Amino acid sequence: MLDTWSERVGTWLSDEALTGLLLILVLDMLVLPMLGPDVGQVLLNMVFTVLLLTGLAAVANRKVGFVVVGLIVLATVALRWMAPVLAVTKATTLVASLVTISLFAMLVFLRTLSPGPITRHRVEGAVAAYLLIGMAFAIAYEGIELLAPGSLRFAEGEPEAMDRAVGYFSLVTLTTLGYGDVTPVGPLTRRLAMAEGLIGQLYPAIIIGWMVSSMTPRRRD
Repeated sequence: MLDTWSERVGTWLSDEALTGLLLILVLDMLVLPMLGPDVGQVLLNMVFTVLLLTGLAAVANRKVGFVVVGLIVLATVALRWMAPVLAVTKATTLVASLVTISLFAMLVFLRTLSPGPITRHRVEGAVAAYLLIGMAFAIAYEGIELLAPGSLRFAEGEPEAMDRAVGYFSLVTLTTLGYGDVTPVGPLTRRLAMAEGLIGQLYPAIIIGWMVSSMTPRRRD
């Protein structure tokens, strides 16, 4: 009986965490960029750390995934906070972040499709996984630009904050808006942009559309 109660509580927490994860993602990807490039690195690290911890809570019911991702999260957080002290290269931090966010996207996606009724929290978790995909692509673009400068062409010249610039480009590509103010010119960035645009079109139409239509209707009093 205690195990059953514990399992139900864990499921509830993970469902609630899906909504929390979406809120943190919106804050990180849509709100903080409006504060401009002067936003302190400490604040960005804090938000990123909260994002990782919230994502970890969202997959708490998957024991193997929780342990594996937990170890990767600890390593990523340590690298991000200790980078100035340990002289960790930007490329190393980006690789760690890319691996962590990609795992989160996969596990959160699997969590939303796990057995059980489709609820509002699960739909919001699917949206969170969608944004995590955009974040993963943004990190990949930043890494490519770091290793091969000029892979992305900016209409207004080199941006002050590259991470925010590629984040903007990634969301624009994921949602297939394509304003044209940032253009992929390198062969790898072009292929990544094509893949992201394809995912951006199919994911909402197939996954989120199916989940919304499958939501358990509430009983009328």
